[in-house]
Amino acid sequence: MKSLVPIVDRLRARFSIVDVTVVADRGMVSEQTLGELEQRGCGYILGARMRREKVVRDKVLADETPFEEIVKQRRTRKTRPTA
Repeated sequence: MKSLVPIVDRLRARFSIVDVTVVADRGMVSEQTLGELEQRGCGYILGARMRREKVVRDKVLADETPFEEIVKQRRTRKTRPTA
């Protein structure tokens, strides 16, 4: 996602924001994006499948800083009454 970091930069400049935490889904996750956010001192929260995304496996799970895994409860299909 090439537009994420420039948008963060513009928002920080326009509103004089010092501390930024970016919340992104797996479509915005890349090593380059994470590196650029870290260079700017931005925090981030990633919504991604823990073991399927290479960046998550290599960068996030390898980091020994404590984190909390949040698993959303899946909805099940309701059974339809039979006639």
